Amino acid sequence: MPARMKDFAARLLPCCGDATLWRCSISSACTPFLEGDEALGPKTSGQSKPVAESRAAGKAASAAAIEQLQQCSNPELAASQGKNNLAVLPPELLHHIFSFMGLRDIASTRLVCREWREMATATVHTLRPRFCMSSRLGTAFPNLTQLDLSRTSGLMDRDIERLHGLPGLAVLSMVRCRRVTDVAVLTLAARNPDLTTLNLARCHSITGFAFEALETGQLSRLHKLNLKHCHRMTGESVAALSRLGSLQDLNVSKCWMVNDISLAGLAHLSQLTALRMNGCDQISDAGLAQVTQMRSLRMLKWRMPRELLASSESTGEGIIRLSHYLPGLTHLQLSLGSKVTPEAVASLTRLTSLQDLRLYCNCPVDDSSLQAWGALSQLSRLTVHAYERCLGTASLEHLKRLQQLQMLDVDALGDAEGSDLGHLTSLPKLCQLRVTRCLFWGPSLAALALQLTWLDLSHSPFVNSGLLEAVGKLRRLQALNLSGCKGLQDVLLLCLSGLHQLQHLCLSSCAGLDGHKLCILGPHLAALRALDLSFCNSLDSKVLPFAVAQFPALTHLNLSLCRSLQDSTALELSNSGQLEVLNISNSGLARGSMNALLDGPSWSIGDGPHAAPARCKVIQKRPEPDDFKPWRL
Repeated sequence: MPARMKDFAARLLPCCGDATLWRCSISSACTPFLEGDEALGPKTSGQSKPVAESRAAGKAASAAAIEQLQQCSNPELAASQGKNNLAVLPPELLHHIFSFMGLRDIASTRLVCREWREMATATVHTLRPRFCMSSRLGTAFPNLTQLDLSRTSGLMDRDIERLHGLPGLAVLSMVRCRRVTDVAVLTLAARNPDLTTLNLARCHSITGFAFEALETGQLSRLHKLNLKHCHRMTGESVAALSRLGSLQDLNVSKCWMVNDISLAGLAHLSQLTALRMNGCDQISDAGLAQVTQMRSLRMLKWRMPRELLASSESTGEGIIRLSHYLPGLTHLQLSLGSKVTPEAVASLTRLTSLQDLRLYCNCPVDDSSLQAWGALSQLSRLTVHAYERCLGTASLEHLKRLQQLQMLDVDALGDAEGSDLGHLTSLPKLCQLRVTRCLFWGPSLAALALQLTWLDLSHSPFVNSGLLEAVGKLRRLQALNLSGCKGLQDVLLLCLSGLHQLQHLCLSSCAGLDGHKLCILGPHLAALRALDLSFCNSLDSKVLPFAVAQFPALTHLNLSLCRSLQDSTALELSNSGQLEVLNISNSGLARGSMNALLDGPSWSIGDGPHAAPARCKVIQKRPEPDDFKPWRL
C-alpha cells in the first residue's frame, strides 16, 4: 500500500493535462475504501484465513489509505511534510477528472475531505441502485437528473415518495417493477413536476386510472412515456393521455385494449412525433384515420401478430389517408392484411420523406409495388416480409433508384432456380443485407464483396460450399448470421477463414456443428469478439474450451440451450480469464456446478435479456453492453 501511494502522489502533478490518467490514479489509490474483503484482493477457493481477521485487515488498510490521501489533500499538512497535494488543483479540473470515474470510485473519493465530497456529489447525475431506494438519496445526490430503478428488488409505491428530495429529476425508468401501481404515478405527478421521461414498461400493476385522475398542469413537461406491455391499461386510460399536452414520444405496444376510441383521444396530442402501438390488434382503418390528425407525427409503428393478419378486415383505407395527410412521416412500420388493396400499397409513394419503411405483408407484393417505391429517394432502410414467396430476384432491379438505401431486409425471396443478388450492386450505400429463408446462388452474393459489412442469411433452406465460399470473399464483413441454416456442416466453416474483420458470428441452431473445425478457424478470425453457439446440441464439449481459446479477441460466448454442455467444460471456460460474458442459460448444468461458477472473485449472476429472470441465467464479469445486439434489426 505505501508503495502504491508514493507512485500515486508522484504521478499526480505531472499529468494535470490528462484527465484519464488522473482518474486511473485516483481510482487505484481509493480501491481500499471499498469493503474490507475487497481490499485484500480476490477470493480463492480453499482460502483458510478467518473471515474476522480478513475484515479487520481490510478495515486497517482502508483507514491507512484514507489517512494518507487526506494528508495529500490538506495543503498545510502536505506543505509541512514536503508532499505533493491535491488541494492546489482548481475545482474545474477536479470536476473534469471525477466525470470519468465510476460510481464506486466516486463513493470512495467522497471520504477524503469535505471539498472532495461536495465535488464528487455534484458530479453524479445518473444513478442505478441495485436494491430498494434509500431515504437519503436526495441528500447524497442532490443534482441527480436520471434515475434507473428497473428491476429494483421490492420497489413499491411508498418508495417513490422518497423522490421528492430530487427536484431536478427529469428521467425515471421503472421497467419490470411489478409492484408499482397508479398511486406511484400520481405521487410523481404531484412531487416531480420537471419529469420529462417516464418508462413504465412491463409494470403489470399499472391500470391507467392515474392518467385519468391527473389535474391540470401535472406532468406538463413530460415528453416521453413508455407503457409497453402494460396489459391492464384500458382503452379509456390511453385516451386520457391526451391531457399530457407536451407528449412527443408514446409507446403503447402490447397494450391489448388499445382501440379506435383510444386513438381518437390521442389525436389531440398536437406535439406527438412518435407513436408505437405494435401488437394492438383492435385497431381498424377508422383508428388509422384518427392518427392522421397528429400532423406533427414523424414515426408510426403498428405491427399485428401474423396469425391475425389473415382474418383482418382492413382494406387499406387508413393507409391511403395516412399517405395523404401525413407526408412528413420519416419512419413507418405497418402490417398489411390479406384484404389490403394494391391501391393502398401504391399510395405509400406519396410519403417522399420516408427514411425507414417496414412492411409485414399477408397480401401480394409484386414488381409493380417495388417499382413504385423506387420514388422514395430518401429511403435508407427497407423491410419487406411477405409471408408467401411472391417476389423474384428480378424484382430487386426496381430498387436501383434508391441511391440512399443502406439496409435491405427481405424475407422469403427467391425464384425456383435460385436467387440473383447482382442487381443490388447499383446501390452504392448498401452495407447491411438480410435475406432470410431465401434461395440463392453464391456467385451473385460475391458481387457485393466491396459493400457489405453486415449479412444475415438465417434459416436459408439450402447451404453449400459455393454459398459459403462467396461469403468468405466479403472481406469487409463485420457481422454474419447463419443461424438455423439447413445443411451447414462443421467443415464448411473453413470457407470463412478470409473474414479477417469479422466481429460477430451467429451459428445458433445449426445441428450439424460439432466444434472441431472451430479450432482451425479461430486463428484466422482475429477480430471476432462475439460467438453465438446457442442450441447447437451436437457440440463436442471436450473440444470446446480449446476451440474458444483459438479466438484471440473473443469476449462474448453464448452457449444457452446447449444440452451437450458438460459441467467441467463450463468451469474451464469460466476460469480461462478470456471471456467477459458467458451465457449458459438452460444448458442443463448441475446446481453444484453453478455454485462453483459463482465462487469466482469477479463473477456475478444476472438475468438474461430475452427470458424470464427465474429461468435465464447469464454468468458475466460485467453487464453486457447495450450496443451488443448484432442481430437485432
